[in-house]
Amino acid sequence: MYLSILIAAYNVEKYIDQCITSCLNQQFDQNKYEIIIVNDGSTDNTLNILQSHETKHKNITVLSQPNSGLGKARNRALEISKGKYIWFIDGDDFIEENILDKIIEKTGYDNLDILHLSYGIVINNELISVSEPVNKTTKIISGSEYYFDNYNSSYIFQYVIKRDILINNNIRFLDRINMQDSEIMPKILFHVNRFKYSYIHAYNYAQHELSFTNTNDTDKRIAYFKSIVTVRDSLQHFYNEIKETNILLSQGVNKKIKSIQEVVFSHLLYFKYDKRTFDKIISLLKANNLFPVMHCFSKKNNIIRWFLNLSPYNTYLLFNLIKKTKN
Repeated sequence: MYLSILIAAYNVEKYIDQCITSCLNQQFDQNKYEIIIVNDGSTDNTLNILQSHETKHKNITVLSQPNSGLGKARNRALEISKGKYIWFIDGDDFIEENILDKIIEKTGYDNLDILHLSYGIVINNELISVSEPVNKTTKIISGSEYYFDNYNSSYIFQYVIKRDILINNNIRFLDRINMQDSEIMPKILFHVNRFKYSYIHAYNYAQHELSFTNTNDTDKRIAYFKSIVTVRDSLQHFYNEIKETNILLSQGVNKKIKSIQEVVFSHLLYFKYDKRTFDKIISLLKANNLFPVMHCFSKKNNIIRWFLNLSPYNTYLLFNLIKKTKN
């Protein structure tokens, strides 16, 4: 088995058929790749759609578990996968038609540890843009070299990864956190010696109205900030482990840790909160040394950051009032 496509699916009945169909619309021999889908306790019609595909296609395996989170679903799919390479795909996204031949050709020709893929942003089935890497080299580089320049490019669907890297080094996703890809990617790239860009538009990242980035759910917002703390702590621990042995990667990880302050900044200002929820989040951030916000990348944001640190909720209200007036 050459490739395992691993999909976690939770309440994606509107999108999962397009996702699976895109994985099947390939000229590549179905005996050489498998599609493993873990239904993570969906309460809609997702499981029925999955089982319908499973009965029709011998290279599809469907597993079902009580709702346990994206990390556990991905880990379960990884454990039973048989491919030399793995590709993690989200159940509400889709891949390009007849793309697997190109992917397999490039991974095999260069015996890569990871092949980097370009992805498109799709809204209402319309392609809005295609990602571009920071460093456009055509050479084979190390994972550390890549991460130093691309520490903020962490979507795991961008990478076709040699399975043994995760299995042999016991690398797994954390349970029930957001920003899972940010937490795991430097740990994978630490073990990567042969990394290459492909510049193939292979994946389509679909933006949906009810996706996390568009939700105003209070519990999800608080959970997100808790995840920020978990990811920051995990990256800090990893940085301390590798700073003496892999200076380049550790510098990238350090930049990623600093960039988390930018994530905190943007999430405090750009999403809707009531006063009580906002105060809870600020208290959480203070308790974990993430507030006051100490770092921003632009001079303009540094001015706003100063006001935010001085008077958090009033700055939030003023910022959104100005934004509303401009719109």
